[in-house]
Amino acid sequence: MSKDQTLIIYHGGFTRNASTISEHVKSFVTFIDTPIILLDTAFIFSNKYFEEIEKHNITNIILHYSLFGYAPFRITQELVKFITNSNANKIAFFQDEYVNCTEKYELINKFKIKHIFTLLEEKYHKEVYLDNTNCKSVFSTLTGYVDDNLIKLAKKYKKKYE
Repeated sequence: MSKDQTLIIYHGGFTRNASTISEHVKSFVTFIDTPIILLDTAFIFSNKYFEEIEKHNITNIILHYSLFGYAPFRITQELVKFITNSNANKIAFFQDEYVNCTEKYELINKFKIKHIFTLLEEKYHKEVYLDNTNCKSVFSTLTGYVDDNLIKLAKKYKKKYE
């Protein structure tokens, strides 16, 4: 069996999304110390993707908030089956918690997601996630990961303050 790997599932495609989506996805590659497999749901056209992924020792699956922005979620039936059947540790990042709550709760329970990262303040974790799902832990996070390249680009447009 190959070395432990982390599968990051997100929705990007060819459309121009907020740069923070691609930067957030890239941040996992930068900061996670296991090999990463990136799976963009915009390009899943057959079960061969999952046949190939199943050859790897996936120990963690990260579901990115870009999957959950619109209903129906950007998750094919094949992907639902793959995630549901996986024994990997499952982690989800959510934004816009007030949208499609029932669908999110059902997915969290079906996928057996253990850990959730949310924009909600800690005082709402129990009411929103712990009371409505089987997740084990909830963590607050911030939106808009900014990498070093964006900071360099911003400096190009910086004006002197007088």
